Amino acid sequence: MPLVSVIIPIYNTEKFLPLCISSVLNQTLTDIEVLLVNDGSTDGSGKICDEYACKDQRIQVIHTLNQGVSHARNQGLETAKGEYIAFMDSDDWIEANMYERLHTVCTSQHAEIAQCSYFFNDNKLPKHRAKGTFGHDEALELLFRDKEIKNFLWNNLFHRSLFSDVRFPEHKNFEDVAVMFRLFDKASRIICIDESLYHYCTSDTSIVRASFSI
Repeated sequence: MPLVSVIIPIYNTEKFLPLCISSVLNQTLTDIEVLLVNDGSTDGSGKICDEYACKDQRIQVIHTLNQGVSHARNQGLETAKGEYIAFMDSDDWIEANMYERLHTVCTSQHAEIAQCSYFFNDNKLPKHRAKGTFGHDEALELLFRDKEIKNFLWNNLFHRSLFSDVRFPEHKNFEDVAVMFRLFDKASRIICIDESLYHYCTSDTSIVRASFSI
C-alpha cells in the first residue's frame, strides 16, 4: 500500500501537464501512486498521460467520458490505495518536498490533515495562511471564515479515513466548498505549516474561470 495517493483530474491541459506530472514523480517521498483521471480530454492530454504511465509504474491512468472534475475526483477516490490522499489541479505544480513535509507533519503530530501555504500564478510572494496546530472546533471556525484557512483541496494532505463516506457532488461548481467542511468536521487535529509548497496557476480551463449559474 502506498503512503500517498495523488489524484489529478485532467481536462485539456496538455500545455501544463508535463510539468504537473513531473513535479509529482520527482517528490522526495517516493512511496506514492499517481492517479491521472483523464476526463474526456479532446486535446493531447490523454496521450501524455499514457506516455508517462509507460515510464513510471507508480502512475495509473483512468480514461472517462467528460463528466466534470467531481466525477473525476470520485473515480480517483474509488481507485486510491494510499494511506493518505492528496489532490492536484492538472495545470499546477508542486515543490519536490511537499508530500514528504506534509506526511511528516501528519505522522509526527498525529494529525488527520496537514496544510501548506502556496504561490498564486507566477507571483513570487507566497500566500501565507494560518500557522499552527488546531483542534476540531477552531479549525472549522477558521475554515468557515475562508480567510486564514481557505476552502482549497490542493494544498492539503488528508488521511484516507476522512473519505470513508465523503464524495464530491457532481455537476456543481465550487465542489471544494461542499467537501472541505465535511472533512474538517471529521478531523480532530489539523496542522498548517508556513511553507509555500504548491504553485497554483489559473488557465482557461481552471474551474475559477468556469461559467456560473444558480
